Amino acid sequence: YEPIVRLGSGRAGTVWHARERHGRRTVALKVARRDPASADVEFHRCRREGRVAGRLQHRHVAAVVDAGVRGDVAFCAWRFCAAGTLAARQA
Repeated sequence: YEPIVRLGSGRAGTVWHARERHGRRTVALKVARRDPASADVEFHRCRREGRVAGRLQHRHVAAVVDAGVRGDVAFCAWRFCAAGTLAARQA
């Protein structure tokens, strides 16, 4: 994946609007934090999140299109939904 813009970050990692390297699809790509103190926990959490979310099929849940590990980086990729932020929707 090629990052386009960072959408946000938190305790578990960073979410990017990204493009597939060999495709045209854009995704919301969550990359697990690589902090040595919590890397193992976040790494396994990200892998588990991808497996569980990949089994969900609901019109109000973005579909997981890919999840895995590349080297020492765990990631989950969701279908990108350009719907704005929750804060903007609540305003």
